[in-house]
Amino acid sequence: LKSHGGVHAVQSVCSLLAAVSGMGAIFLPATYRLALLRRCMIFAMTKHLAGILAACVLTARAIPEVGLSEARQRIEDLVQDPVAQYVFYAACLLVWLPTKMVADAPPLWWQQYPIIPVLFTGPILLREVVSTLFVLSDVLLLWVYSNQQAEGASPLVGLIKMGKSTVNALMSLLITAKVWRSADALQRQ
Repeated sequence: LKSHGGVHAVQSVCSLLAAVSGMGAIFLPATYRLALLRRCMIFAMTKHLAGILAACVLTARAIPEVGLSEARQRIEDLVQDPVAQYVFYAACLLVWLPTKMVADAPPLWWQQYPIIPVLFTGPILLREVVSTLFVLSDVLLLWVYSNQQAEGASPLVGLIKMGKSTVNALMSLLITAKVWRSADALQRQ
């Protein structure tokens, strides 16, 4: 969590806050939905902008080693990355959403179509919940295996192996088993 000057920790907190705000926008009364939806978008954007900024800083530091043209190519690749597109999606929705309710009532279209918060937050909520689960999984895994050497086998090791088997089975069904098994750790993330 200390990688890149603590950016990963900031991203993890923003991811959790985006997920909580997104769920609130779906499940809480209509008077809170607009504010929570805006917060969800802001936290999601902050998470990814922090990562993009950290990548830009790392690329800028690498200029003496790789050269200016290679650094420029890395930044161009970063802009075309799905993460940058995700930030653009969240920014467009944030700009389009009304900034406040008039007379403590949401806009008319908001009341007529209660599915709107679900449609807006669905992709973000899915991404942030999965991201938060990955972080929790990584922290739990590191904690279990660091304590295992000092204390011996832990009952959580079996739980971790069962979780890994479940994820492998589900992902083999979603994308072909051949593709999933041949993917390295980075591709699986």
